Amino acid sequence: MNLPTPAPFTTHHHSLPTGELQVHVNQQGWDFDKCMDIGARINPKRGFLFVSKLLGKHIPTPTALICEAHEALLDQLAPRLKPGKPMTFIAMAETATGLGHGLYEAALRRFGADQPWIFLTSTRYDMGNHPKIDFLEEHSHAATQFMYAPQGEHLGIFLESRDVVLIDDEVSTGKTFLNLERSLKPHMPSLESVSWVTLTSLTSETARPSVHLLNGSFSFESRPLDVKPPQSVGKPMSAVGVLSPAWGRMGVRGLMKAPESFAQALTVIVAGVSNDKPVLVLGQGEFMHAAVVVAKELESVGVRCAVQSTTRSPVMVWGAIGCAMKAPDPLGDGVDHFVYNLDPDAYAKVIVLCEGQVSEQTRQFCEELGNASPLVMDGWSSYS
Repeated sequence: MNLPTPAPFTTHHHSLPTGELQVHVNQQGWDFDKCMDIGARINPKRGFLFVSKLLGKHIPTPTALICEAHEALLDQLAPRLKPGKPMTFIAMAETATGLGHGLYEAALRRFGADQPWIFLTSTRYDMGNHPKIDFLEEHSHAATQFMYAPQGEHLGIFLESRDVVLIDDEVSTGKTFLNLERSLKPHMPSLESVSWVTLTSLTSETARPSVHLLNGSFSFESRPLDVKPPQSVGKPMSAVGVLSPAWGRMGVRGLMKAPESFAQALTVIVAGVSNDKPVLVLGQGEFMHAAVVVAKELESVGVRCAVQSTTRSPVMVWGAIGCAMKAPDPLGDGVDHFVYNLDPDAYAKVIVLCEGQVSEQTRQFCEELGNASPLVMDGWSSYS
């Protein structure tokens, strides 16, 4: 019997302040250096971080590269999609909300915006008195996540979906996806199949196959580190009327549509901006996909852009993280937020996106950067 030849692997060794990390990468996928770098986390549960170069999260990322990743994942996922049949796409907060929404919209552009497909994100925010599904994120520094059941016509698609697509930036144990699957089954009576989509898959050989751009495995030997993690769980506060439900927390069907006032507001912000340097479009926390939408709008009129987002993830200034600064807390619930690798002098302008009102923290942050302006993203809706 002729057995298939094993895929060639390369090994990357990284000595972190928090321990020793070995990453074994399948050479048949995307290149390691194109996909990610390594960071050190201030987290006793997991002292390392796979820092994606494709997300626009910890590293400023060209819009074209983000969209290239969406299309490459869709190429693999497409045979599993069922046009005309109800389907639900779910992205994991906070890191993969933009990835998931971008992949969902790429699928609609390829198969038709009127598909009976909905998009949801998990969240750590209280969106009001609506039914929600709790699940545990195994290695997170933050609180347990939950997902709100969609409302109206979106609920019908959710209940009728036989196929679900779960999206995260990376999968290393698969436990979070499995926890979510178990939590979904009592609420989705028609559910038959679940697809995992990630930029990188570093699970064991026994884990479920996934759609991914890079795959392999890793091992980590931790060492004690006497550093106190920042505050990750704040006081519970309602996000109703503060954070927008229009970007996936309560369900979205179709492509995002800007209000009539958006083009004028954007024109005012970038008026007189030199094209010698790019513009950075900065999302906040879970509010990531809007940064790609705004950047694409600017690039359509010749403005060069990069995309990034703030995060509650506490990461050391080491390796892939060249610098760090405190960022606004979108809800004001006492959780530390950060932005990494942001050099204001590298940009002609920094546009800080806000889901709702511009908080005093955000105003102070823009003043600190010096060349930044807030942009409120209200009035958006989806259409199919």
